[in-house]
Amino acid sequence: WTDTERKEVGVLPLRYTGTYGDDTFYTNADSAPAVGTDEVVITQEKTERSVSDVKATLKQQINKILKTYLDETDWVVVRKAETGKDAPTDIAKWRSDLRIKAAALESSIDGKSSVSDLEGLMASDFHDWPKLGA
Repeated sequence: WTDTERKEVGVLPLRYTGTYGDDTFYTNADSAPAVGTDEVVITQEKTERSVSDVKATLKQQINKILKTYLDETDWVVVRKAETGKDAPTDIAKWRSDLRIKAAALESSIDGKSSVSDLEGLMASDFHDWPKLGA
């Protein structure tokens, strides 16, 4: 179909304008469709979430990440409780390093005062977690 044929039967192309943001930092919304003579336009909008809400979300994500990593070696903690056998040094150090990383991230989050600062933190430091055996 040509554009003219589609227009004759009331079918118009849809065009999006604007942008969405990462939903960790922004609330996203679409405008109502604006029907013009040649197209339908929907505007995408992002609005910053409050700094306190973003901080709470990031801290929840840190705790989920930390739990996921610690779950890998929780058996060592259970073994220590049940048998008294100590954790291998590398595992004990890694678990400690993970907790230190989580605490440092939470401290960095507390020190930020804007959504853009928090976005920068997530982009630079958030994914660099200690590796077991490294």
